[in-house]
Amino acid sequence: MDIGPFWASIAAKAATIDERLSGKYVPDSGKDEAHSASESELADTHQRFLQQWCEFASNGDADLFTRRLARDGLKTNDVAPYLGDVVLRAGEEPPKWLATARWVFDAIVSGGGDATGDCPPDIQTHVPFADLIWPVVVAARARVQGFDAALLSADARHDLDRILIRRLAKVYTHTLYESFESFRKAVGIEPEDTSGPEVYDAFTSALRSGPFANLVSNRPVMIRLLATIVDQWIVVTGEFIDRLRRDMAAFGEHFPELQDIFVVRKITGGISDSHDHGRSVLILEFDTGAHLVYKPRPIGAEQAWKGVSDWLVNNGSDIRLGAAQTWCHPDYGWMAYVDHDAALSSDQAPVFYQASGQLLALLYCLKGSDMHHENFLIANGRPVIIDLETLFQPELRHLPGGTPALHAKELAAHSFGKGVIAVGLLAQRKNIGGHWVDDGGLATSVPKPVRDVRLVNVNQGNMVFETVTVEKRLSGLGITIDGKPADAADYVTDLIDGFCDTINFLSDNSAAFLGKDGPLRGFKDVRIRHVLRPTAYYQELEYAIRTPQNQQNGFVWSLHFERLARRARWDIDDYPGWGILAQERTALSRMDVPLFTGKTDQDGVWADGMLVSTDFTAPAVLPKISDRLADLKANLEYDCAIIRQLVLSTRIADLPPRRPWTDAPLCSDVPVAARQSALSIARYIADQAILCDGAACWMIADATADGTALQISAMGEQFYEGTAGVALFFAGCHAIDPDGAWKKMALAALEAPRATTAQLGSVGGFEGFGGLVYVLVRCADLLDASELLDEAVRISEWIDDVAVDADKALDVISGVSGAILGLLALYRDTGDQDVLDRAIMCGKHLPEDPAAWIGVGDRALAGMSHGAAGSVLALLKLYQACGDEAFLALAQRGLEFERSLFDPVEKGWPDLRGEKPVRDPVQWCHGAAGIGFARMAALDVLDDPAIRDEIETAIAAVLATQDGGRDNLCCGHAGRFSMLRYALELGCGPDDLEHRFNHRLSAWINRLDNPNTIGLMARDKVFQTGLMQGLPGIGQALLEIAAPEKIRPVLTLE
Repeated sequence: MDIGPFWASIAAKAATIDERLSGKYVPDSGKDEAHSASESELADTHQRFLQQWCEFASNGDADLFTRRLARDGLKTNDVAPYLGDVVLRAGEEPPKWLATARWVFDAIVSGGGDATGDCPPDIQTHVPFADLIWPVVVAARARVQGFDAALLSADARHDLDRILIRRLAKVYTHTLYESFESFRKAVGIEPEDTSGPEVYDAFTSALRSGPFANLVSNRPVMIRLLATIVDQWIVVTGEFIDRLRRDMAAFGEHFPELQDIFVVRKITGGISDSHDHGRSVLILEFDTGAHLVYKPRPIGAEQAWKGVSDWLVNNGSDIRLGAAQTWCHPDYGWMAYVDHDAALSSDQAPVFYQASGQLLALLYCLKGSDMHHENFLIANGRPVIIDLETLFQPELRHLPGGTPALHAKELAAHSFGKGVIAVGLLAQRKNIGGHWVDDGGLATSVPKPVRDVRLVNVNQGNMVFETVTVEKRLSGLGITIDGKPADAADYVTDLIDGFCDTINFLSDNSAAFLGKDGPLRGFKDVRIRHVLRPTAYYQELEYAIRTPQNQQNGFVWSLHFERLARRARWDIDDYPGWGILAQERTALSRMDVPLFTGKTDQDGVWADGMLVSTDFTAPAVLPKISDRLADLKANLEYDCAIIRQLVLSTRIADLPPRRPWTDAPLCSDVPVAARQSALSIARYIADQAILCDGAACWMIADATADGTALQISAMGEQFYEGTAGVALFFAGCHAIDPDGAWKKMALAALEAPRATTAQLGSVGGFEGFGGLVYVLVRCADLLDASELLDEAVRISEWIDDVAVDADKALDVISGVSGAILGLLALYRDTGDQDVLDRAIMCGKHLPEDPAAWIGVGDRALAGMSHGAAGSVLALLKLYQACGDEAFLALAQRGLEFERSLFDPVEKGWPDLRGEKPVRDPVQWCHGAAGIGFARMAALDVLDDPAIRDEIETAIAAVLATQDGGRDNLCCGHAGRFSMLRYALELGCGPDDLEHRFNHRLSAWINRLDNPNTIGLMARDKVFQTGLMQGLPGIGQALLEIAAPEKIRPVLTLE
């Protein structure tokens, strides 16, 4: 086909990277010669293109980029010439979109002639540059066979027009606006100088007269995408009309509400993602007011789901799925319309959440996923799923990475990710649009202020982009109860009851449910959609095409698709998902959300009718559904714990009520009782471990990044709440019970921290290098493993001038104060001067004015974890080690500063964080317990009456604290008992301290025997696995009580 030089250049310019390297294009040597480019200049240009590609594909990592090319059989020197100007290889046919692009161009330039007619006013008013593009819509409509069919009203046909032009507008708006703005400046008119359409009309007239060709030449990707969308619309619209024409007469037989219909009067599109060459869901409204949903894909899953719904009703269950009626064809289907009403009454709410639990259980059993708020509605007070193509979803195959020490963590995350959370109904805390929200089908939905950039004064001379703030729901369905936003947390019992009842019902009736005549037979050979990435990520990449700069050529445009490679598994040479990326790029190049399909009972992933991978996903689900149901029954308690924690993530856990300490019968041998209780906790924690390749990990409920909720995740590596802290606890268990398996568990827990030192990110004593150094020092002693001490020395080298200079926290948790204590622990055991020098460097990093020790919040604090007490302790110990009087003087100034914060009325040190300070906390982290601990730990350095008085004040505050509340090490009873035991060791406190300590400890140990009366941050015992906020911390305090000569106080990093 003769396309002429202009269109040949457009085809070449718009070619993607994959197309340039496909063999259909060759470097444009003629253009290089015309510009007399030297070889060195060409080499520099090619190198610049390669560097751009490298940035997008591998974040600038040259080694990874070389490997990225190698995976496709490419080399940098071979591909470089194809990234600049190229031409079609001689004899190659031009791309299919080019023919459409030519008539699209002609329609825009010519204005379509008299036959086109005027752009409808509603489109002209709301769609930018609609009159300019309207001739394309008219020309496209003429190419759709049957578009004027009598079964479509004029309004319905108009709706189809609107679907096309709105999709086209996503591509052209920014580019045409850029030209409009340039035109307006060229004629010397500012937006505020005009208000009518005259300037706009002058622009469109001028554009058609010649500059549009220049625009297309400079933005060839725009015309390519316009042509692609038009081609898709012509095909899918014709397909839809043909199917409607063939089926409409029989609608009444399948959908009783569609009796006596004659014409479609309205069509709603744009309500689903575009898949499979521009196909998406349509909602039809007929002349009778009845509705019907058209799905341009196989809907066998929806049809089978209706069969499950009917089976449940017919087999004595109270589970009502409200499944919509369907009419299923091989490649498409019709589905009854579900009237959505998210306004519930207080009487309906318990039923709704119980039904939601039932739905969650059934979807979980059938391995449904991606059931976010757009895939289900509420009808008659019950949840109704409207999109079932992601049932029987095999998870991505677990592929251990190249670091064996992380295999346990990877396995933990993988196992959790394929559990009940995968369904998508339960909320998870996410940052969406700069706001932390609960994201999930049942998430509480609260509108958030969102910045929205939009065109105002559309198609007028003063048309401009304007940024406005609008209230928008970022997640959830906006469910209300008696007019107020619903919160699933209020109905967690109903939700869990519905979940349990359904799992039990399916288990009790498994023979009928799973039998050959059971409802699951309808799912045999049914097509499913594999969800391999979040759709939002694809949409982010698709959004990039809207900027004019990314439409300048196909190389720049398709660079954005290369970002997919960043998430590839570079640690696996034979990564089975690599072939997926090419299919993703192809789909994105036609503005589709990539569609990967499979079968309920067949292994493998397909795209565009081709088998892409057989080992990227786990085996098909349907053949193994019997085993799955048995597993769900066995793991019911654990799944309920997950549901409870997720639903109640933003609510403070129910804690034991405050009450006076009972004068409980004294344990016959307090140290022995403490030892037994500690080892009991250790056995439970060991049982919860996920073990793999010699490493251990745990699931934990830990604070989200915004600090407002608890999120379940695989445990990290830090000391505070990571596996390093658990390792120290197990090492202590080994010291008092050497015949147990504790040493093996301790070393397994240490595997990940030792392998990920560089990722710690701070120098601190509990969340940084200092903490890991301390753990290794103590474990070396407790486990009699000298190699750990050598490793501690090596890790201490991470605390260098760069790391110290970067420290802004300054405190014990994350800052140099904690680093000093960790380094001094190492120095005491090694005498290594380099280690002491690093501690001295950390000491010099603390400002000379303690009022400037600002780390957490906007002011300096009192306290051990983030305040002056921790820094003073570090400085005094540093002075003791090195003899530098400057550290002693600074410590004394720190003492005076902290004393200035003391509240003589409350007789305590306030926690000044936040808008409402806590007047008299009695915790290790903040308040009397930690401050008294710090003062006692430094008595061998600084001992005077004022310090003694502060210690006695702190002990009195601890003794005045009632039973109940939190039991953890950081801010609960475990930390307070650790402090009191230390006081007994040093002879501090009142004369009856030992008596009171032993009786309270006995009462506490008795209470710890009942997991329902332990007060911790996480809801359920299975997620109370971290040192400072969980059960291991309680065990650690008990170990210190049981064997103080071996187990030193962790809270002072002694």
